[in-house]
Amino acid sequence: MSSKEKPTLGGTRIKNRKRNITTPFDPTAFSDAVVVIYLDNAGDLDLVAKNIESSDLNFSRYGDIFFEVVFIGGRTQTGSVKSDEGERHPYSIIDCEPKRESILPSVVYIQKILRRKPFLIKNLENVTRRFLQSLELFEENERKKLAIFTSLAFSQKLSGLPAETVFQPLLKDNLVAKGIVLTFVTDFFNEYLVENSLDDLIAILRRGKMEDKLLDFLPPTKRTTESFAEHFNNAGLTALVEYNDKKIFEVKLKEIKAVLTSQVTEEIDVDEVIEAVKQQVKDAKLPEIEVVRVIWDGIMDAVQWSGKNQQQNSNSVLRQVKTWAPLLNTFCSNGKMEMELMYKVQMQCYEDAKLMKVFPEVVRSLYELDVLAEDTILRWYHKGSNTKGRQTFVKGLEPFVNWLEEAEEEEGLLFFTPMTTSSFLLSASPPSAALLGRFLRRSWSSSKIHYRLSRVLNSSSRTEVSIDTSEADKLVDKIDFGELCNEFECTSSPQDTIRSFTGREKYKRPMWITKELENPTVTIQEMVMLSTSVLRIRWTVKGKPKSFLAALSGDLIIKVKSEFTLNQISGQVIEHEESWDSSSSSPIAQAYFWTSRRIFAASESAKDLVDTTKDITASFNTRKEDTEIYRDPSDPTKYFQRDDSLERDVYQIALFLAIVYFVVQFLKNTL
Repeated sequence: MSSKEKPTLGGTRIKNRKRNITTPFDPTAFSDAVVVIYLDNAGDLDLVAKNIESSDLNFSRYGDIFFEVVFIGGRTQTGSVKSDEGERHPYSIIDCEPKRESILPSVVYIQKILRRKPFLIKNLENVTRRFLQSLELFEENERKKLAIFTSLAFSQKLSGLPAETVFQPLLKDNLVAKGIVLTFVTDFFNEYLVENSLDDLIAILRRGKMEDKLLDFLPPTKRTTESFAEHFNNAGLTALVEYNDKKIFEVKLKEIKAVLTSQVTEEIDVDEVIEAVKQQVKDAKLPEIEVVRVIWDGIMDAVQWSGKNQQQNSNSVLRQVKTWAPLLNTFCSNGKMEMELMYKVQMQCYEDAKLMKVFPEVVRSLYELDVLAEDTILRWYHKGSNTKGRQTFVKGLEPFVNWLEEAEEEEGLLFFTPMTTSSFLLSASPPSAALLGRFLRRSWSSSKIHYRLSRVLNSSSRTEVSIDTSEADKLVDKIDFGELCNEFECTSSPQDTIRSFTGREKYKRPMWITKELENPTVTIQEMVMLSTSVLRIRWTVKGKPKSFLAALSGDLIIKVKSEFTLNQISGQVIEHEESWDSSSSSPIAQAYFWTSRRIFAASESAKDLVDTTKDITASFNTRKEDTEIYRDPSDPTKYFQRDDSLERDVYQIALFLAIVYFVVQFLKNTL
């Protein structure tokens, strides 16, 4: 069957629309054309850039091919980084020497091309990502050239090369496991830091989301802080190692803070929290200073803040401090840690406007809860180095500091010798409640026991007192304690009435121990506040009796329990009770103790009676005594007193004999 041709119009041409015209995809021809430009200009990149700009090549379609020619020297094979068939030039980045001076011109050249053809930025990003994901296909020398190019691209701020384009493709498991990535980033870091600072490098890592993941560059089998430090220290990147240690440290602090805040919010038992924090600190090997800071932050982050009620915020802070004071006290183990806590509280109160006025109350609360010592507060007040808000805080804390400084003058009223001292130094006026509490906070902390000598001894190292000069008044060195002790009662055991006293009278008297024992020693076993108003001290006196017979039986050992009852309002001692236990001594030594003590008390009581009688008679003879004072004729400014008359002497002798008779009769009835 024959078919006829369709008729056509003569003298006409049928044209395709431009949108329907298709040009065949020919990357080889494009690659060859670019290579020819390189070869014609003998690798002069300035001339190459000019010729490329003036050429009519389709860069928008073959942008990836163009950058393959720039990096490799020609078009790459599919799935490889090797050159495909076709023309190739020897002026590519891979063909340069692995030196920044050789590769820098190529970076500048690419920058010029991108300025004239900014649509190629995406193509540069694509090719770079593909090459970095295929690092294992490059030779070691070629990988170093790529690392140098990448570092120079960031140094020159080359457009189209975001940090995430570089670092994220590197985290392929096979590349990391083989150590290829670690070698690449090491070369990259070294080259970049030649002209840039560590802060600039950290900024790039931050943009690439690798700031906290530096360990991910290491193979899984070596992904430890120690391996990281060893590798980069050997590579001369000590600053990067220090930065990484700091970041790891900050991460650990954040973890501890988050856990602590959660525990505080859930109101977990304080002791349990203390043990948990101790274990975390031990595992993380954190310094004490940072631990104190993060504990305070964790406690404060758990506070339920009120938007407008300032008083409610203050109460919440103080309640939180009171609840978690044992935790703070555990880690504020010395003056340095306490000072660091002071600075931390200062900074938080300065940065948070709602806490500006609560600073003095927080400090006072920490002091009362045994977290801060008086010395720390005074040192911060007088010599604090943090200036932020200091004037405001110093002014607010001034009344409390004045009270501390006034109370410090009373500190000599209560002092103890070290446990090996060879003298009995428990002789002072009754201390105030604040003074006793402060002494307990300073000298008998929960973590350790140490003893402090009062400045009554004029800051000397003297710890021994001669038996001949061991009276209480000589020990306290003329310090007046009467103002602090108004109505003071003492009850000894057994309770007798041989000698009683009020006020500070006891502390003017000689002590039985220094009179009857040879080289007495004192050891303190316990000093504890039984309540807010009762202090108990347990101490032991040991010495050899001066009596020859009693000395044959061994040392006299006396266990003493002293209890002070304090007025919680005035802080003064209202009762002092002592019990003496000599059961640890031999029967002979015990008999010596009770007998000599009564004889000593009786003789001292007789002396007291004589003194009292003299005072009474003196009050009746005031006018007569005044007449017995005459001017010295040779010097009108001097006076002299005539000797007592015979009548007065006879009177006093008779009185003394009567007292002796009374004492003898008393001893007969009691012994």
